[in-house]
Amino acid sequence: MSSDKRLSSFGIGKVQQQQQRIVKSTSLSTSSPTISTPHSPPRSRTSRSQSYGGPEASYTPSKEAPLDLSRFVDKKAKKYKPGKGFASVFPDPEQRAALFEHLPAFPVVRLKKSPKVLNEIHGPVDVQDPQDFFAQFIWARAVSTYPFLPTKGARDGDPVVDGYLVRLLEDDAGVAVVTDGCNWGPGPLEASNIAKRAFADYMMTHLHEIQEVRDAGHYLLDAISYCHHKICEGHPTDIWSAGTTTLCGGVLLKLKPPKEISLSSPQWAFVSVSIGDCKAFHYSMASGNMIDLTAGNRKHCRDATDCGGRLGPYLREGEPDLRNVQVSYSVCQEDDLILIVTDGVHDNFDPQMLGKRVDTFGQEYVQYSSWDDLKDVDERESLKEMFMIDQLISLIENADDSELDLRKKVFAYDQDKQEHMLPTALVNRIVRHCLSITGAGREWMEQNPVAKLPSDYVKYPGKMDHATVAVLRVAPVADSLLREATVQKLSLRSSGGLSASDMSRSAPR
Repeated sequence: MSSDKRLSSFGIGKVQQQQQRIVKSTSLSTSSPTISTPHSPPRSRTSRSQSYGGPEASYTPSKEAPLDLSRFVDKKAKKYKPGKGFASVFPDPEQRAALFEHLPAFPVVRLKKSPKVLNEIHGPVDVQDPQDFFAQFIWARAVSTYPFLPTKGARDGDPVVDGYLVRLLEDDAGVAVVTDGCNWGPGPLEASNIAKRAFADYMMTHLHEIQEVRDAGHYLLDAISYCHHKICEGHPTDIWSAGTTTLCGGVLLKLKPPKEISLSSPQWAFVSVSIGDCKAFHYSMASGNMIDLTAGNRKHCRDATDCGGRLGPYLREGEPDLRNVQVSYSVCQEDDLILIVTDGVHDNFDPQMLGKRVDTFGQEYVQYSSWDDLKDVDERESLKEMFMIDQLISLIENADDSELDLRKKVFAYDQDKQEHMLPTALVNRIVRHCLSITGAGREWMEQNPVAKLPSDYVKYPGKMDHATVAVLRVAPVADSLLREATVQKLSLRSSGGLSASDMSRSAPR
């Protein structure tokens, strides 16, 4: 069944369910927030998020792994110490606390003060080996879908101002962040690179202090302040010469097992923070369900050039734009996937930018001739979110025949059906999708370098941009490393390279 037919069969009831999961953003002057607990759509997973300024947050309970939140309610709220060496960008401590107070007090496995980094990838310019052992756990790419203009002798928009950094850590933990410099040029590129590194370094310094999921929210917001501080730090005489950037990043933490363990018990939590229009998604391998951890982060953007929020000097005395800061979490199980993307990716899954008419989404929308006619912002964003998630799930689960045939030829055997869902394959499919969708517009601009691309999303679908996607697979990396080492030792032994006594001495104890 086509995506359009699947969506039209959802009906308004499904849309209303999705609306409950959209974060309701308001201004900084809004009074204290309230938390709603809606009913969840089938097979949904736990996810809650909060935006700066007092919006509502949604909580979607898991039918697979029911969680008794009352067990984790604090009798007394924790008092968190402010970060050292930099000022918080949040002027109101109470509103800052409201951003993460909805996070549960699930206990996590404590990390060491300086956790060992098993593997790191960073870009946009990064030479990754798809045959590397860690490629089955983390993979990312940053590309440009802009045209190559003969009048410039270069690709439009170069250099790529997106960035990513993903670290796999011991104790099955991880840190991941994606940044997107606002506009083009050296300023946004510098801001993007500084922010991704500052975010990862700050979280690495404080991971050992996280005892429960809620603690992560505090340190993620501190990381946002630290990123802004580092962006401005290099411009003491002229702060406005610094660039700005959006950011979405988070930490993957192993949960302490409950007393009663079942196969469906959540084993990890991914806790994230976002500012701007990057997005994070959680795909459940067990249920085939996906949720947008950043739902609603673009609903109050003024126009297509407004990213909704950014780090770096932007307001008044050089403060960042905090309109749509969100803190979210989602509980995960083994083999789940975390995707973090820039708008250069998710805009190419937006039905409006793909030339899809809103009146084809069901009988209740035939009265609308354009997306702008649908004045209910919640409903409009909900429809787009459903379509986007539907398309992403299809891309995750369904490799085309040519890709599967190629893999059989390359690897000389019929791979496991899950092979195409590993980070390497998924990232490459998403990038290929973005390049394909924007192909017609890119070709037109290369043939008409001094003209403006016609505003016709049917003939020229998608949005050309810098496009970045990072994928983190939730998995017990340490166990996989041990198995890999054992396989290598057995291989050496069978080839005569390792004796039985060597095997005995090197066996894990």
